[in-house]
Amino acid sequence: FYRGRIKVLETPSVERVALDAPDRKAALFRLEVPAEAFKPGFYTCQVNVIDAVAGKFAFPRLAMLVR
Repeated sequence: FYRGRIKVLETPSVERVALDAPDRKAALFRLEVPAEAFKPGFYTCQVNVIDAVAGKFAFPRLAMLVR
């Protein structure tokens, strides 16, 4: 999680070895973070996805507003 260019929280890595939703070709995971880690404001959540077998990667980002 970033606030501007400053990293405010990083979660442990999650390793998936199988597809949980084969019809969507997707591996599922749940992310839980402590609410007290976030002061009011805008944040960006970046998820780093690395497919070592295919040699591909992606870095999707989601916006989050804490009030």
